[in-house]
Amino acid sequence: MRNSKLFKIFLAMALVLGVLFTVSAVAAEQSFTGVVDEDAEGTYILSSDDGEDYVITGSGLALMVGKTVKITGTLAEDAEPKSISVMSIEEIEE
Repeated sequence: MRNSKLFKIFLAMALVLGVLFTVSAVAAEQSFTGVVDEDAEGTYILSSDDGEDYVITGSGLALMVGKTVKITGTLAEDAEPKSISVMSIEEIEE
């Protein structure tokens, strides 16, 4: 009986934490626009319209080199250089 009560408390706490992490992950998603470049080491860089350069990681980036794009992803501001984990990328027609 006691184990059942502890299990229910643990399950409730796990659900609350899961919701909190999901909300924070969704809130951290941002959009950026700019031009994708690739440096000599094969690192992809977004030269954004806000004047910042970001290291970008994700799939399909090689196809976007030299193009103006809109990226949706998660920004790691505390990293140096700043980096974006790309969730989606689409070319912007000019």
